[in-house]
Amino acid sequence: AIMAGHEENKKIVKFIQGIVDEVGKPKFAYESSDPDPEIMKEIEDFCIEDVKKALDTDDKLVRDEALLPIYNAVHEKFDERFEGNEGKIEEIMYLVQKHVVRAWLKDEHKRVDGRGIDEIRPLNAEIDLLARAHGSGLFTRGQTQVLSVTTLGPMSDAQLLDGLDEQTE
Repeated sequence: AIMAGHEENKKIVKFIQGIVDEVGKPKFAYESSDPDPEIMKEIEDFCIEDVKKALDTDDKLVRDEALLPIYNAVHEKFDERFEGNEGKIEEIMYLVQKHVVRAWLKDEHKRVDGRGIDEIRPLNAEIDLLARAHGSGLFTRGQTQVLSVTTLGPMSDAQLLDGLDEQTE
């Protein structure tokens, strides 16, 4: 059945290609927005060892704080080249971090926070934290927390939203 469908698709693709050939409109050439590979390599060579050291902690806040002076040093050295387009440096720095993290995953089988690839962050869930609500729960995974609260009541208790257009529930 799959092969029969594939044969029919070939006919459709051939028909569409015939229309494209007949109309003869040239393909639009897009200018790549990827960073210049030479400058990317230069920035990576300049900061990759510092980025590795900064990322090698299990505390996200410490990581972010350690990356800040590296970003500043890279900006100080390369801003003139990117005058008017400094966002490219941020993009390259993101790609450098991504490169380091992927290399750790692939080569050392560890994540940025030190966990192995088969480990998950500790999970915790608590319920009924708020006495007056009909339902509440706190879900924690690593440094992320979510507090959910539900209160039930009749439709007459629904919150009225007073906006610019009209009053809605």
